[in-house]
Order: sequence, then C-alpha cells, then structure tokens
Amino acid sequence: LRLVQTLRDTVVGRPDDIQGHVLLAQNESNMGNFSAAYQAQGRILDLKGDQSTVQDLTDYMDLLVLAAGGYVSPEAEKAARVILARSPDNGIARYYMGLMMAQTGRPDLAFRVWDRQLRTGPEDALWIAPILAQIPEVAQRA
Repeated sequence: LRLVQTLRDTVVGRPDDIQGHVLLAQNESNMGNFSAAYQAQGRILDLKGDQSTVQDLTDYMDLLVLAAGGYVSPEAEKAARVILARSPDNGIARYYMGLMMAQTGRPDLAFRVWDRQLRTGPEDALWIAPILAQIPEVAQRA
C-alpha cells in the first residue's frame, strides 16, 4: 500500500509520465481499485492520443466495466465501438457489446453476438466462460 501511495504521489508530480500511469493503472487494478485504475488508464489514452493501441483502449474499457460492477456504461460502449472500428474481431469488445445489449433490453442482439463468438472461439478465450454462463438466460429472454 505504501508503494502504491508513493506511485500515486509521483504521478501527481509528473502528470505526463506515461510509464508512471501505466504502473499506477496496473497496481490499482491489482488492488481491486478499478475506479482509480480506469482513471489512470484514461490518462494514458489522453497522453498517447492517436498513438493509443487497441490494447490500451481494451484495458480502459475493461476497467470501466469492472469499476461499474459489470455494467457496460455509455463510456464503455463508446470505447468498445472505437475498438471494433479498429479491430472488428476483438473478442473482449464484442463480449461487452453483447453484454450491453443484454443490459439494455436487446437480448436478441446479445444472443447473436455471443452465438457468433462461441462458434468462432477460440475455446480457451477469456470471454467464452462468461458467455456460456449467461447465454441460456439471454436466449430465453430473446
């Protein structure tokens, strides 16, 4: 905790230090402080601008959803759309788009998105288990 506090203090004094924000986002996330982690990740996106990678955006989107307790907020949806424009087969963004559809009364669309992901795999992808856990209810609602 002392090391993370030192890191927090350091990035306040060095707001343009990308590596400091990367370390802060990782450590806040590891501690379960997802709100602080997505704020640090957002600062990374601001600093990198057009040089932000799909992974940078994916990390940000994931942290937004984690900070909201699994809710895909409009901000997370926007990030997912940007990711999918750059990387149409990004499995994490597609999973969250399906989740957002399920959360906003469109289980029919969620089912289509997730069914495609299950069919295309890969079987060991991170999003497969959560889809398998949720798709029966989504199918019933659809």
